[in-house]
Amino acid sequence: MTTPQTVLLRHRESRFDREVVGRWLAATTDLVGEIVIESDWTRQVNTLKHELRRSGITGLLDAIAYRLYYRAALKDKEMPKIDALISDAQAEYPDFSVPEYSVVDPNNEETANILRNLTPDLMLARCKVLLSKSVYTIPNYGTFVIHPGICPEYRNQHGCFWALANGEDDKVGFSLIRINDGIDTGEIFAQDGTTFNPVDDEHVYIQLKVVADNLPSLTPVITAVADGEAEPIPADDRQGALWGMPKLSAWLTWKRRVQRFGINAYNSTHDS
Repeated sequence: MTTPQTVLLRHRESRFDREVVGRWLAATTDLVGEIVIESDWTRQVNTLKHELRRSGITGLLDAIAYRLYYRAALKDKEMPKIDALISDAQAEYPDFSVPEYSVVDPNNEETANILRNLTPDLMLARCKVLLSKSVYTIPNYGTFVIHPGICPEYRNQHGCFWALANGEDDKVGFSLIRINDGIDTGEIFAQDGTTFNPVDDEHVYIQLKVVADNLPSLTPVITAVADGEAEPIPADDRQGALWGMPKLSAWLTWKRRVQRFGINAYNSTHDS
């Protein structure tokens, strides 16, 4: 079995990706470098513009209302849980030191040159940026994302949130996807869920927990990809959908549903 050479692409501000995903990747593969995306306010503006085109002014205001409510009333409740996920990973996987490359735009020629010099077997992208083909195809076996959602049903950044809002708790999970030109439309190599409390837990914690809980099971999948033995999960007969930013009205629907029916625990794990 091959120990694949890997690169981690992540945002500077994501402590979870550095301390959890990064430690796991360094412990289980030959991590040859990190490409770290620096903060850029224009990306947030572009996200709001995309939501405006997708949902109109009413939908955008609904999404902004959720962001404000999350920061005011929910974030402080979630942070200790996220800190616990990070602490568990720090106890499980040792700290690491690899070359770190800072970029503002992961799609520029600088990023492409870094990847050409590192010559990784694959790159794991933990980013909120749609990567260009000139970048994601450089690793020998492509670039992969651990998407927070079961695809193709729940594509885009907030799949877990919309599965919860739609009452499809069994589709709260992750998908390991090899990137192609679409948004979460590439080949799927692994999917699973986790346990959570839909009353007390919020989607940010849930989508991080589903990653942390399933990292050990992804190690043999990553190895199989590097060995050329990984088989994608058939998904052609499943209807896909692209979802936007979380909205306050959808969050209220989710919380009212679980309180009405007394759902205070859920296990969304399933065979991939």
